[in-house]
Amino acid sequence: MSWDDLDKLLAFINGLVDEKQGDRLSELFTGFEDRLTRDEEANWLASRIVQAENGDSVNVVAEVDGRIVANGQITRGHYHESRHHGELGLTVIGAYRGMGIGREIVKTLLYRQAE
Repeated sequence: MSWDDLDKLLAFINGLVDEKQGDRLSELFTGFEDRLTRDEEANWLASRIVQAENGDSVNVVAEVDGRIVANGQITRGHYHESRHHGELGLTVIGAYRGMGIGREIVKTLLYRQAE
């Protein structure tokens, strides 16, 4: 991910919020219920870029026709004792679930994390 992705990432996350709001029974977890502003997304992106530059995370997005349809991340533990632990997050827009995009993102994340 880079600063060039900011507007596409904002459209991606707000699309997920809209998806969640359109189906109250959905188990989709976005971490929040309201659409984000460009400044909020810029702050999130800045933190992810710093984490990646420090070797604390690996991020991957999947695009279809110039639109981000999935996002994945592996983040290292924050403490010395947990540096060998990690968290994996993955989100795919509803229309693109079940196509193997998430599987490919996880493969890519695991490969890149091992580098």
